[in-house]
Amino acid sequence: MRSNAFASRCGARFLVYNETIAALQAALNNTGSGGIIVFDVPSDATLRLSQTIIVPYAASYETSPRPIVIDGKGRVTLDGQNSVRIIQKQWRTDLTLQNLRFVNGRVGADPGDGLAEESGAAVNVENWDGRLAVINCTFENRACTEDGPDRGGGAIRAAGQRHVIISNCTFTGCSGSNGGAVFNCTIPGTGSASIVSGCTFENNEVQASPTLTSELQARCTPRGPTPRS
Repeated sequence: MRSNAFASRCGARFLVYNETIAALQAALNNTGSGGIIVFDVPSDATLRLSQTIIVPYAASYETSPRPIVIDGKGRVTLDGQNSVRIIQKQWRTDLTLQNLRFVNGRVGADPGDGLAEESGAAVNVENWDGRLAVINCTFENRACTEDGPDRGGGAIRAAGQRHVIISNCTFTGCSGSNGGAVFNCTIPGTGSASIVSGCTFENNEVQASPTLTSELQARCTPRGPTPRS
């Protein structure tokens, strides 16, 4: 329901035939008013990253939220090669990721501000405002290696989003300082909502808080999480 309603708000439809990160980034750069990006590949494909995919910012959430859908059709794996984050979601965008597999993402110490750049090895939200939905995705072997407060989300870090919806996803072998799989920060008093439903968490590791940060109310299946102090 969420993905269909969300997709109906998008503008252009982009089919990515070329199995490269450059093709995906080019499609994202062309979604000025939003769009649906679909990988139209004949068989399973793995895209290996040497740099992070950037989802461009929107000028205004209220008037031009730039709704974007990226659909892997269950055939596409995005591989960070144990060296980079997979996706950076910038300010005010309304992003849905569906039917994708994320593997081998890594983020470590950042010499600057650190908090955001040391979080979210698969998907990281830059700044505040916007929405994030993640549907039917798999996250494996994701790690935020830097310890400390306000860092984490071995797979996903979502900061200040109006809505965060994570549905029917699997998180395996993810680790972070807070929220081994998902780290979420909301804006007090804004009515922002976070929903995690039908997800499975297996062998995720944290240094501080649980696999899901406490703000998330989940109907999920944990399997063998291994928190450590």
